[in-house]
Amino acid sequence: MFISVLGWAYNGSKSAVVSATRCMATAMEERSIRIMCLCPSIATTPILNSFSQMEIEEMKRNVGGFMSPEQVGDAFMRILYEGQPGCFAALWKDCSPYQIPDTGMASFIV
Repeated sequence: MFISVLGWAYNGSKSAVVSATRCMATAMEERSIRIMCLCPSIATTPILNSFSQMEIEEMKRNVGGFMSPEQVGDAFMRILYEGQPGCFAALWKDCSPYQIPDTGMASFIV
């Protein structure tokens, strides 16, 4: 229930962070400041203590299992060293972080 009820707010705020990252990166590039975004799935942290076991099991099913904090830290270091300004990388359990291309100004051929 947690993901389905609050999914719109969570997904909307994550989209806003991605958009802000890309806009700020463009503005700060001339100052040699790199702004990047890492969006990990759910990791096993103390924040999970605020959910019921039933909610935790549903979240786990929805995202394919939880990551370790170390996996998130490793992905952070990878994007820090390899990422380009404005890049947005997603991270899921048992996957390497992968960059999502900017499609904000996509064109459509009809």
